[in-house]
Amino acid sequence: MPSGSMELDETVYECMAREVKEETSLDVLEARPIGIYKTLNNVTSYSDPFEQVSVQFLVSEWSGSIERTTDETMDARFFPVDQPPEAIDDLYKGILSDLRLYLEPGEFILRESRSS
Repeated sequence: MPSGSMELDETVYECMAREVKEETSLDVLEARPIGIYKTLNNVTSYSDPFEQVSVQFLVSEWSGSIERTTDETMDARFFPVDQPPEAIDDLYKGILSDLRLYLEPGEFILRESRSS
Protein backbone atom coordinates (compact mmCIF):
# COMPACT_ATOMS: atom_id res chain seq x y z
CA MET A 1 0.00 0.00 0.00
CA PRO A 2 1.50 3.32 -1.00
CA SER A 3 2.27 5.57 1.95
CA GLY A 4 4.43 8.48 2.96
CA SER A 5 4.71 11.82 4.68
CA MET A 6 3.14 15.10 3.70
CA GLU A 7 5.27 17.84 2.23
CA LEU A 8 4.93 21.49 3.24
CA ASP A 9 1.90 23.27 1.71
CA GLU A 10 0.44 19.94 0.51
CA THR A 11 -3.12 18.79 1.18
CA VAL A 12 -3.83 15.28 2.47
CA TYR A 13 -5.36 14.38 -0.91
CA GLU A 14 -2.36 15.78 -2.82
CA CYS A 15 -0.03 13.77 -0.58
CA MET A 16 -1.95 10.55 -1.26
CA ALA A 17 -1.97 11.14 -5.02
CA ARG A 18 1.75 11.97 -5.05
CA GLU A 19 2.67 8.88 -3.02
CA VAL A 20 0.57 6.64 -5.29
CA LYS A 21 2.30 8.17 -8.34
CA GLU A 22 5.79 7.78 -6.84
CA GLU A 23 5.25 4.19 -5.78
CA THR A 24 3.13 2.81 -8.65
CA SER A 25 3.28 5.33 -11.55
CA LEU A 26 -0.54 5.51 -11.45
CA ASP A 27 -2.38 8.84 -11.54
CA VAL A 28 -5.24 9.03 -9.03
CA LEU A 29 -8.45 10.34 -10.63
CA GLU A 30 -10.88 9.60 -7.80
CA ALA A 31 -10.39 8.61 -4.17
CA ARG A 32 -12.16 9.01 -0.86
CA PRO A 33 -10.91 8.76 2.71
CA ILE A 34 -12.15 5.66 4.52
CA GLY A 35 -10.39 5.95 7.86
CA ILE A 36 -8.11 7.81 10.22
CA TYR A 37 -5.50 5.95 12.25
CA LYS A 38 -3.57 7.37 15.20
CA THR A 39 -0.57 5.55 16.64
CA LEU A 40 0.59 6.62 20.09
CA ASN A 41 3.98 6.28 21.77
CA ASN A 42 6.26 6.22 18.73
CA VAL A 43 9.95 7.08 19.08
CA THR A 44 12.25 8.37 16.34
CA SER A 45 15.71 6.97 15.74
CA TYR A 46 16.91 9.96 17.82
CA SER A 47 14.74 8.81 20.77
CA ASP A 48 12.30 11.70 20.30
CA PRO A 49 8.67 10.76 21.07
CA PHE A 50 5.95 11.42 18.49
CA GLU A 51 2.41 10.42 17.65
CA GLN A 52 1.42 9.53 14.11
CA VAL A 53 -1.87 10.22 12.35
CA SER A 54 -2.55 8.63 8.99
CA VAL A 55 -5.48 8.78 6.61
CA GLN A 56 -6.42 5.73 4.55
CA PHE A 57 -7.94 6.31 1.13
CA LEU A 58 -9.85 4.03 -1.22
CA VAL A 59 -8.76 4.86 -4.77
CA SER A 60 -11.66 4.02 -7.07
CA GLU A 61 -10.38 5.46 -10.34
CA TRP A 62 -6.90 5.90 -11.78
CA SER A 63 -5.12 6.17 -15.10
CA GLY A 64 -1.92 4.65 -16.39
CA SER A 65 -0.34 1.27 -15.89
CA ILE A 66 1.15 0.03 -12.66
CA GLU A 67 4.94 0.02 -12.69
CA ARG A 68 6.11 -2.97 -10.68
CA THR A 69 9.49 -1.47 -9.77
CA THR A 70 10.12 2.20 -8.96
CA ASP A 71 12.68 4.11 -6.90
CA GLU A 72 10.47 3.39 -3.87
CA THR A 73 8.92 -0.03 -4.56
CA MET A 74 9.70 -3.46 -5.87
CA ASP A 75 7.11 -5.90 -7.19
CA ALA A 76 4.10 -3.56 -6.90
CA ARG A 77 0.90 -5.35 -7.89
CA PHE A 78 -2.83 -5.40 -7.36
CA PHE A 79 -4.27 -8.13 -5.13
CA PRO A 80 -7.83 -9.15 -4.32
CA VAL A 81 -8.75 -7.81 -0.86
CA ASP A 82 -9.38 -11.34 0.38
CA GLN A 83 -6.12 -12.72 -1.11
CA PRO A 84 -3.24 -10.46 -0.01
CA PRO A 85 0.39 -11.58 -0.36
CA GLU A 86 1.46 -14.16 2.20
CA ALA A 87 4.25 -11.98 3.62
CA ILE A 88 2.18 -8.99 4.72
CA ASP A 89 2.73 -6.86 7.83
CA ASP A 90 0.08 -7.01 10.57
CA LEU A 91 -0.58 -3.28 10.08
CA TYR A 92 -1.70 -3.91 6.50
CA LYS A 93 -3.73 -6.96 7.50
CA GLY A 94 -5.64 -4.67 9.86
CA ILE A 95 -6.18 -2.05 7.18
CA LEU A 96 -7.49 -4.69 4.75
CA SER A 97 -9.83 -5.96 7.47
CA ASP A 98 -11.06 -2.39 8.00
CA LEU A 99 -11.54 -1.99 4.24
CA ARG A 100 -13.88 -4.98 4.24
CA LEU A 101 -15.82 -3.41 7.12
CA TYR A 102 -15.93 -0.08 5.29
CA LEU A 103 -17.21 -1.64 2.07
CA GLU A 104 -20.03 -3.60 3.71
CA PRO A 105 -21.74 -1.13 6.06
CA GLY A 106 -19.92 1.91 4.60
CA GLU A 107 -18.85 3.38 7.93
CA PHE A 108 -15.82 5.61 8.31
CA ILE A 109 -13.06 3.91 10.36
CA LEU A 110 -11.36 5.52 13.39
CA ARG A 111 -8.54 3.54 15.04
CA GLU A 112 -6.13 4.38 17.81
CA SER A 113 -3.32 2.07 18.87
CA ARG A 114 -0.12 2.11 20.86
CA SER A 115 3.21 1.45 19.24
CA SER A 116 4.91 -1.67 20.55
